[in-house]
Amino acid sequence: MSTPVPPQSPDEHHENQQEPPAEPRYGQYGQQPGYQSSQPSGYSYPGHAWPPQPPAAAAPSRVNLAFWLILSAGIITVLNAFASAMNPLAQLTPEDLAQLDALGMDARSMGSALSGSIVVLALLIGSLYALIAFMIRKGKNWARITGTVFAAISLFGLGTGPIQLLVIGLGVAGIVLCYLKPESYYFTPQRLVY
Repeated sequence: MSTPVPPQSPDEHHENQQEPPAEPRYGQYGQQPGYQSSQPSGYSYPGHAWPPQPPAAAAPSRVNLAFWLILSAGIITVLNAFASAMNPLAQLTPEDLAQLDALGMDARSMGSALSGSIVVLALLIGSLYALIAFMIRKGKNWARITGTVFAAISLFGLGTGPIQLLVIGLGVAGIVLCYLKPESYYFTPQRLVY
């Protein structure tokens, strides 16, 4: 025989009933039957899955020297360009000025346009020098290769004057320092260990 179940009051009957599962809140996943969550339900995203990065190695002394040589070449280039932008027509001979007059061009208005172009170009070239120098100091191999290409192109300007010769020498010396044996290992890519 079974024992009779005592009658329940409406309040007791409500407490014994299971409530339907609540809708998952934004950023939380609902529980599937038989599925155990790997994290507490309060977290909406999984933890950080990337391996820890090794601390950045300090640049070798020759790479730092290369950085300063390349950066100084860029600074000298910008300063030289600003100096030439002050009087862009100083390089023209009287014959050149006569040819401009014969073509109907005003040398003064052309000089101001030329000054603006020189300043913009100098800032662009200076920022390229700075970008290459800073990336070389960080050990980026693409910067070393790009700097090599720029140094090779700059060799075409060897006969343009003593300041340009100084700039080319500084840039080429900085790039050559990056290829010397102990420092060249600084530019090899590091493989991540998982």
